[in-house]
Amino acid sequence: MDYKNNKFDDVEDILNFFGKGKNKQKQSEEKPTQFENFDEEQTKNKNYDVEIDDEEQTENKDYDVEIDDNEYVYVSPNEKVLDDEFEDDEPGDVKTELFEIIGTAVRSIIGVVLIFTFLFRIVGVEGPSMENTLHSKDYILMTDFFYKPKINDIVVVYMPEFSDGNPIIKRIIALENDEIYIDNSGNVYRNNEKLDEPYINPPTFTKNNQELNIKVPEGQIFVMGDNRMRSTDSRDESIGCIDEKLILGTAFFRLFPFDKIGEIK
Repeated sequence: MDYKNNKFDDVEDILNFFGKGKNKQKQSEEKPTQFENFDEEQTKNKNYDVEIDDEEQTENKDYDVEIDDNEYVYVSPNEKVLDDEFEDDEPGDVKTELFEIIGTAVRSIIGVVLIFTFLFRIVGVEGPSMENTLHSKDYILMTDFFYKPKINDIVVVYMPEFSDGNPIIKRIIALENDEIYIDNSGNVYRNNEKLDEPYINPPTFTKNNQELNIKVPEGQIFVMGDNRMRSTDSRDESIGCIDEKLILGTAFFRLFPFDKIGEIK
């Protein structure tokens, strides 16, 4: 029994401490300690946190000691931790931290999957039709989040009857109700205004170098590839003007190759 640190080996020590046990007489004859002026009246109806070191009976649990008006001593388990500094790390704490780390990682992965499912998609470029803006084997980010078609946007379009149903990537040249005119010199006019197209590779020509004059139907777009001589697009009867509903999204960012990573213009 350690009176100084309020640690007790068993219940008998608790009783002796408060003068209720068999060794009361023997205690009174011992050398006075710092508890000699202890006023028992001050202990009535109060709780005292003590620790009993009898592992077989208590398993090192904390106990509340209470003295009531009838001078009975009650001992009951106290689940409170008195001093966190003396609380040893349990193996379960390590497992809990590990589960928290795993849970955070899983939630992050799910978040990324949801983002790339509903907001962004990665698309691979195939073929030379968009050179020199995009090249075959480039990987780009595409989004259809609140997307509304605009002039010069690079869009990914689903053409079920073309290219074995694989999506195609083209640039929007005209929107619904716009008039497109391509002369036999390769110049492109939209609503009678000649377009400045610094992104194209060679000049624009039509099939058999014939002039093209067309008004884009409502709800459709007119698209062409930047590599005009190697692009099958709205100039060709197999594609023509494209319904806006077939637009999967707009390409806005190049992911690969890394030396060309960045915004697509």
